[in-house]
Amino acid sequence: MIGLVGSTARSQTAGPRFVKEVEFVHELVTVTGVRELSDRTILVGDRSEKTVFLVARADRQGRAILTRGGGPGEVMSLSEMVAASADSTLIYDSAQQRVLVLAGSRVARTFLQMDAPWKNEFDFPMAVDNAGNSYGLRAKASAIRKGPINPGKLSVYAADSAEMVMLSKGSTAGRVLFTIRGAFTASNMKVKTIAGMTSYYHLTALLDRPDLAAVCADGSVLHADTREGRVSWWRSGQRIAAASHPFARPPVTQALKRLAIVESQGAKNAVFFSPEEYPPWPARMPAFDKNGAWCLPSSDAILEGNVDATGARPMYFVSKTGTVSPIRGVPPRAKVVGVGASGVYLAMESEDGLVTIARYQLAERSEASV
Repeated sequence: MIGLVGSTARSQTAGPRFVKEVEFVHELVTVTGVRELSDRTILVGDRSEKTVFLVARADRQGRAILTRGGGPGEVMSLSEMVAASADSTLIYDSAQQRVLVLAGSRVARTFLQMDAPWKNEFDFPMAVDNAGNSYGLRAKASAIRKGPINPGKLSVYAADSAEMVMLSKGSTAGRVLFTIRGAFTASNMKVKTIAGMTSYYHLTALLDRPDLAAVCADGSVLHADTREGRVSWWRSGQRIAAASHPFARPPVTQALKRLAIVESQGAKNAVFFSPEEYPPWPARMPAFDKNGAWCLPSSDAILEGNVDATGARPMYFVSKTGTVSPIRGVPPRAKVVGVGASGVYLAMESEDGLVTIARYQLAERSEASV
């Protein structure tokens, strides 16, 4: 299983380094995720093309196993890809409100979201552990919205807090493990009337992100506080380790403010907003990128920071005991898109906007060897 390869004695001053193992030929537009199977082949989801490819070798183009459409073996959207037991994979087609279960590269089962075992707890699992327990986030009642939120109907971007819920295998009722902070708060909300309609507009989805969580195969869960830069490990609802770290937080620029307005409201509505009329903007970006928490098979984790002014994205190794160290050798324009027993899968965007996938190892080197 991947953890750290190399020296068994961890350096106190130097973190692990990404070492490139293999690059895959296939080019994509937008990566939903990468799922490694037991034979080291990978499933790669392209959200823009609405296609899942099976990639067997680095020097070969992938073979489409799910394509765009509404029939069997087809999807209208690729919202999520989650590894389940053995070589099974859960794929959420939110456009058709259905779930596809892959056994290896074959569609073994399809069912509607309304028939899912987790339907009363959360929208879709964020992870499934080795025991078959499912984990997801459930939006809490909101003091800002002055009323309850239907479970799972809003994400942490549209709620001020959310509960991490574990649904045991075969159960119909989940267990709340802990609560995380959402991004919908009074300080990043704007009430505006457009064409006679008054609405709440959430403008800082990019600049004031919710907390992150990642679930490991052994059932331990990482909680990363994007505002305070604090990480905690949980097991069975109990905090087992915690640490603070001076995570890099790039400054919020005027360009980022404008981008936040456009991305949260769309280009058409963005003309009705200006950064100057907005409530106080955060001075710095949050500590971690969106969807930037990843568990390793070793039950350690990777956290991804935000891209700085140079285009570099810092990444951090979080040990299962709570120790945090920067990862060296992060490739330019790289984003983690999957983790498997063989390595960490990074997506690299080229100058023409296409994305390629490469598998990297996390290699540990002592200070003396640097």
